[in-house]
Amino acid sequence: EGRDKILELRASDTSGVTLLDELRTTVEELALIHPQSFDLAQTGRSASLEPAVFENVLEVAREGVRNAVLHSNALVVAVRIFYAPDALTLAVCDDGDGLPASVAEAGYLEGHWGLVGMRERAQRLHASLSLLQAPGGGTELRLVVPGHVAYRGKRPRLWATIRNWFAVKKSSPPDGANDRFR
Repeated sequence: EGRDKILELRASDTSGVTLLDELRTTVEELALIHPQSFDLAQTGRSASLEPAVFENVLEVAREGVRNAVLHSNALVVAVRIFYAPDALTLAVCDDGDGLPASVAEAGYLEGHWGLVGMRERAQRLHASLSLLQAPGGGTELRLVVPGHVAYRGKRPRLWATIRNWFAVKKSSPPDGANDRFR
């Protein structure tokens, strides 16, 4: 826990540091004491993330990797980061035993708070978090953060949003409207 707190402090300054770099450090540490193989990859070009997004996505990824290592009996744990204009997506997949039915039904493992914490972090980011059974066995954790939340400088300005809304309303009448509403 102490190491995690130090890593959280280190992650708070995200200038020049990528999610992939931070996750590589995490899996290198885990590989020293756990037998799993790790596969990390990124699709798309790294983008500058909002600091809170960086920290929360990183912690969800770390918790997902730790869960796979400790609970899945996996041989391989894969982490994928997808940068797209409309969303930042994180996937943590393993080839292990899959999510136990009792955990899937309850939404958590008795006495453990990892899944609950991941859901809380996703909620803070207005992101979707899903746990799926992977084809052929294993589990896939998927976190999708909307692009306007994830990326620095991508938040719509209030007045631009209002102008766009009125432009759409003015140019496209509701279904069934006649000419007097144009």
